[in-house]
Amino acid sequence: MTFDGRPVYEAEEVEDAPRVLRPPMIRTARGITIILNGESFSVARTHPNYELVKEAIQERRWDDLPDLVNVEEAVATYCQQGNIVVRDGIVLYKDPRTGIEEECSGFVVDRILQFMEEGEDAEALLNFLDKIMTNTSSRVIRDLYTFLSNRNMPLDVDGDFYGYKAVKNDWMDKHSGTISNKPGEIIVFNRRNVDDDPQHDCSHGLHVGSIQYVKQFANRHGEERGDKIVIVKVNPADVVAVPEYDTTKLRCCRYEVIEEYRGILPDTTYEAGGLTEAERRPMDEDTDETFEDEDGEICDDCGNLIEDCDCDFDDIGY
Repeated sequence: MTFDGRPVYEAEEVEDAPRVLRPPMIRTARGITIILNGESFSVARTHPNYELVKEAIQERRWDDLPDLVNVEEAVATYCQQGNIVVRDGIVLYKDPRTGIEEECSGFVVDRILQFMEEGEDAEALLNFLDKIMTNTSSRVIRDLYTFLSNRNMPLDVDGDFYGYKAVKNDWMDKHSGTISNKPGEIIVFNRRNVDDDPQHDCSHGLHVGSIQYVKQFANRHGEERGDKIVIVKVNPADVVAVPEYDTTKLRCCRYEVIEEYRGILPDTTYEAGGLTEAERRPMDEDTDETFEDEDGEICDDCGNLIEDCDCDFDDIGY
């Protein structure tokens, strides 16, 4: 196994800097693993400093690697953006109006710290937290992420989340029959007219829910004249109530209709700008598994399959 024609498992003395040794390192489909001072560091492709690590390796700047792969340093740099700050393992929200920092807690905060400790991309979670901290309901701030994570309602990278809604065959809403829910429509309801009492399961407001909830109200869905199901996108700041007893739907004051439902959304965070063809693939509801792409891993650098990749790094699979 070689790295630029040299063994990757042996530290090597660099000709123009004899005191600087190249550390052992391995490239895999998921990133780079580097051994520094006897300690293994995994730099995933989603690591905040992944590109900088690659540049340092290509330019043989071995002294720069310890600081670049250090997750604490990467996290600190990565999080000093927008209104979210991570300092000493604490996630803080900085109020843009007053400048006052408020410590955040809850499941989403735990997930942010976990993602960062593992070198995973936490951008969607940070954007979600940034948006939900502007919500006027402390209960929604506390409960929303747990609700979403339990109901296959994934986040977009911009921090908004996706859910489902049943509408009539002509795209009009099922309650009044006067509100169009065609893809591209943005539906807005006066927030003060949305019931914010979490003990009321069904009440005034715009309802968005899980696919389990929506299928109960989509009459003859799938038939020629049956109801339709649409995928909608919601800003966490626009959620008004997460009912205590009905754990399959919530009330909000605004949502955007993305497209007609074709299959269960993937239980992941995916790119902004709508759904990809792979994400539109229907789910096998008997197995609850999505169809997998069996073509293999693709190298981000050259676009070839990993096993055919001829980049600067050697690939050993994973």
